[in-house]
Amino acid sequence: MSKLMAILEKEILVEASGMNIKHYEEIGYTIPRQKDRKGRLNVKKGTKILVKVTDLPRRSSTLVTKICDECGKHIGEIAYASLMANRNKGDGIDRCRKCAMLKNGINRKENVPYEKSLDYFAKTNNKEYLLEEFSDKNDKKPENINYCTTDEYLWICNKCKSEFVMQPAYRSSGGNCPYCIGRKVNHTNCLWTTHPEIAKLLKNKERGYEVLSTHSKSLEILKCDKCGYESEKIINHIRKYGFVCPKCSDAVSYPEKFMASMLDQINIEHKKEKTFEWSKVNNSKKRYDFYIPSLNCIVETHGKQHYDGGFEYHNGGKTLEEERKNDLIKKELAINNGIQHYIIIDCRESSIEYIKSNIMSSDLSVLLNLNEIDWLKCHEYACNSMVKAACDLWNEGVKSTSEIKNKLSIGKGTALRYLKQGAELGWCDYDPKKVSSKARSINGKINGKKKSKKVVQLSPKREFINEFESMEAARIATNAKNIPAVCKGIFKSSGGFLWMYKEDYEKNKDYLLSLPEVQVSRERKVIQLSLNGEFIKEWSSVKEATSISHGIRRVCKGRQKTAGGYKWMYKEDYDNIYKSTNKGVKI
Repeated sequence: MSKLMAILEKEILVEASGMNIKHYEEIGYTIPRQKDRKGRLNVKKGTKILVKVTDLPRRSSTLVTKICDECGKHIGEIAYASLMANRNKGDGIDRCRKCAMLKNGINRKENVPYEKSLDYFAKTNNKEYLLEEFSDKNDKKPENINYCTTDEYLWICNKCKSEFVMQPAYRSSGGNCPYCIGRKVNHTNCLWTTHPEIAKLLKNKERGYEVLSTHSKSLEILKCDKCGYESEKIINHIRKYGFVCPKCSDAVSYPEKFMASMLDQINIEHKKEKTFEWSKVNNSKKRYDFYIPSLNCIVETHGKQHYDGGFEYHNGGKTLEEERKNDLIKKELAINNGIQHYIIIDCRESSIEYIKSNIMSSDLSVLLNLNEIDWLKCHEYACNSMVKAACDLWNEGVKSTSEIKNKLSIGKGTALRYLKQGAELGWCDYDPKKVSSKARSINGKINGKKKSKKVVQLSPKREFINEFESMEAARIATNAKNIPAVCKGIFKSSGGFLWMYKEDYEKNKDYLLSLPEVQVSRERKVIQLSLNGEFIKEWSSVKEATSISHGIRRVCKGRQKTAGGYKWMYKEDYDNIYKSTNKGVKI
């Protein structure tokens, strides 16, 4: 009998019957009797006596209240015989249902059948790596652990050597190292380890040890390593599409610069953003990323927008269906017009290994000798700004935009734009007025000609605004493209202004002011804002801002929320809101 005997009742009323009368009388209990008709002494039916619980027969069905020997819980109406039988079967301790289940579980864990063990499971299911990764620091061996247990044990990953805690039940069903699959971050998979070129752009460098690039969708503050401009970016997007500084970027994609560097290393002539006479469709010419004349070959570097949808919202671009339709039109145009090789490179991920692998598996590896390519150099070039490259050439003494365009394989207009952008950032001392004046002087000496005619810039009301030494100087300063045609009377205006040769203006300026105002179409200035409504930059026109993204006009008109990851407003709308709120942020 249990030493504890934790039964709530000390004494209990029991009914005296033929089965227990003798038992109780033998141990000293007095049971009332009375004579029947024949004079015999009998115990009247229903007679009850008070007895000690310890005196109950082992097989008594009397109901008692048991106290759990483990937790002290009261369990009522348990037959005394059942209670004693359970004590004899077990360890002599009475337990409630919950404590009994807990004890049974412990017993099962302590006495695991080998065929249920982790050791047996791993060896019979070709998962010996579980035994290799099971840490010696655990207090149990694999043969003593149930492979389905939810207890946690320490493991050491064979691949990354990280320590992690996990249940054998999860591991045996296919669960792997949380660091290798990107669930957790440590020194083996943090941004500084996997993508140091992105980590170095973080304003808070310590975040590089806490961020996992492959899965992180958090906004991080990145600081451009060239101009110092700070902007919020999603790390996962930077990994896929590359970093583009909204202030000093050349707006050329990572894949395009990667391909350009590769072709430059081979020293093969190629044209970027090539258009052909036959590529005109619906009054606009289709552009091809690269054209290699000697091979009669076109190379297209297709980013993620050519394979996945959603980019019509991201940057005001085309839907996936529109993008693929345009790709098909371009390819058919090229093939039907004699292009011998039309090669598409999958560049949906802006990473060196991904693009290199797809180049090597394309027809380019057959047409070109790629054995000597320095792929790291391609990556470094792709991560640099062509604006900076143009400025570096200028600072090195290459003062000719024609020479710069040839060295960078870009158009002259693009070279001029890069130099102007760099001058604004303080990267070079390019001054379009000085350059234009110097060029005119040189051209005049070479050709034996006089300087170009001076021109004046007038408002639509014919009011004087500015005077320029030449049409070229005026064009560079104002971005107006058709000044000669206006001066010759072919067009009414250019760039939103009226233009006249200075000599003509001097002769007629009094008369001009009496004429009615000229209605001109003028590009409206636009303001670039962060997603938080903070001012970033003012652009002279939507066309100029298109170097950042398409879809800007739709945002300004309220038809679209963002373009290129930014908010946009016409300057007059921005000024009105600024004046009414007297604030410069949170538009």
